[in-house]
Parts: sequence; structure tokens; C-alpha cells
Amino acid sequence: MSLSNTFLEIVPRLYLSNWQTANNEKFYQAHNIVARLTVMNDTNPFYTGGILKHESVVPGPDGPGFEVGHIRKAVDFLETYHLKSEISVLVHGVSGWSRSVACLVAYIRKNSLILGQPNETMALEMRARMQCQNKNLPDDMVWSAMLQYLAMVEQPGGAA
Repeated sequence: MSLSNTFLEIVPRLYLSNWQTANNEKFYQAHNIVARLTVMNDTNPFYTGGILKHESVVPGPDGPGFEVGHIRKAVDFLETYHLKSEISVLVHGVSGWSRSVACLVAYIRKNSLILGQPNETMALEMRARMQCQNKNLPDDMVWSAMLQYLAMVEQPGGAA
């Protein structure tokens, strides 16, 4: 994904983009987006018109600063607003290909039966889409945090 007004609809009502799209008022209106999850450490103001719910996961740069707790916070937000409230949600970071993707993959895998997506297939598809668009993959430490979170969730009786 280049740093331009681009996005992916990952599953119905769940969008992934970069910071530029997150500032595009027409994008929110066109897709009826009323909740936003920001996964980046930049605190610059973003478009706020029509946004009813906003959460910010503020990790450090990719790598050791991104931990399981960040994934948990993001998944909780997505479960509350995308899954339970059934509203359109935008997830974005700086470029929309590392930390934000890790949060989305964790959410989709945790809720794959409800969302109607086979978890491994969806995770691989999303990763492949990102790779094709970026010629890059999420940082190994970011992916490791996501896999640690999923290991906790997917254990019998596991909760995150």
C-alpha cells in the first residue's frame, strides 16, 4: 500500500488504510465509517467529523515496543464496535501494512467462526495482499506479538 488514499475492505464493514486515507472525509462518508482504530505513535489530529468512537493504540516503532497488550486493546475495540455493534470501522497506521495488519489478523483469527472466514486462509490472504501491494511484510517483532496473542486466545479456555 503506498502512502496515498488507498484502502482495503478486509471483511464487510472493516477497512484497512494508511494515515492519509484516515484524514479523508469523503472516504468516511462513502463507506459510512463511524469508528476508527489508530495504530501508530503519531498524535497529530485526524478527521473527526462523524466519528462516534475512536481508540488509539500507541506503540513505539515496529519491533520491541509493540506488544501483546497492544494487540489485545485493538481486538477488544474491534469486537465491541465491528462485531457487536455492527458498525463500519477503519483501522489505520502510518502506512497500513505492519502493526495495523497484525491487529486485524488477530481479530479475524479470534473471531473467524463468527465472521464466516476460515482463520488460516484469511490470515494468509491478508498477508499476501499486503505483500503484493508493498513488497514487504510486517516486522518480525510485530508478527511475533500477534502470534503470542493468538496462542493465548486459541488455547483451550484461553482468554485475552
